[in-house]
Amino acid sequence: KKAEAGDPKAMCYLSDCYYGGIIGLHPDFEQSYSWCSKAAALNDVSGIADKGYHLYMGLGVDKDQVTGSTLLGMLLGKTMCLPVAFLALNFSTVLGDCPKTTS
Repeated sequence: KKAEAGDPKAMCYLSDCYYGGIIGLHPDFEQSYSWCSKAAALNDVSGIADKGYHLYMGLGVDKDQVTGSTLLGMLLGKTMCLPVAFLALNFSTVLGDCPKTTS
């Protein structure tokens, strides 16, 4: 109910539940992406991180590594959340093929 009412934290929680198939839900990447996208649209840091990850990996959405890595890069300096900061900082190192932009 909270997610449907516009609570971004509840949206992220529901996204995680669909992602992992918990609290009685079956894993559903499309639903997971849908809910984290709604949270991201409200500038929720966890929602942005989850949306970037879904896009980069192509989970429940067409794979879009440029937009995914851009969203994750936006998080640098905006969060003190260690897992999010670690993922954003190390994304290109871990995966080795983050798209580069040119000036």
